[in-house]
Amino acid sequence: MAIKCLRCGFVNEDNVRNCVNCGNDLINNNNTTNVPQDNLELFVQKIYDGKVNLPTRDCPVILKKTEKAIVVLPNITFKEPRSVRTSVGGYGGPTIRIAKGISFKLGGASSRSVSHDEIKAIDQGTLTITNKRLIFTGTMKTLNYNLSKILSINDFKDGIAIQRENKQKTEYFTGCDETVLNYKLNGQFNSTPFYGVILKAAIMAQLE
Repeated sequence: MAIKCLRCGFVNEDNVRNCVNCGNDLINNNNTTNVPQDNLELFVQKIYDGKVNLPTRDCPVILKKTEKAIVVLPNITFKEPRSVRTSVGGYGGPTIRIAKGISFKLGGASSRSVSHDEIKAIDQGTLTITNKRLIFTGTMKTLNYNLSKILSINDFKDGIAIQRENKQKTEYFTGCDETVLNYKLNGQFNSTPFYGVILKAAIMAQLE
């Protein structure tokens, strides 16, 4: 008999103890349930209202006075659009057939360079949201700016996209859904991937 993991929904064979997809303990599977959509919406609203404490273990930054960590997420990939140039070529001019299997091309070949943006992974590190700042600490790059600089946030299943003042390029923070969030709502224990909409709500809750 197959066993459905109540954390991630993956259907496992009946001879395994832990979920092949997320590692959840299938023997004690009933201790945690997947989040129904209406529960997730209610939970996100509670985050937005500032009524939920999110994980802040191992905060990698020194906090300022009156500043507190709201959420700390490891293994976040920072991405930005990068210009990529490609060459597009073509041949101009007629072709004259001289004999069977022999032809002569008039004119010449030409090429031009075309630029377009592609979203590229720049670095991986820890994303920290405080009540005042967004801080990304990676192996090669560090970002640190006040939340008041944020102009817009778009959420995705695996992360968010941010546009901020004095920054033309959109900043992407992905991989948050690899973190599993366990919480209690209406007396019931639930488990959900840390979707982008949860991260967005956590940031929005700090904006005045």
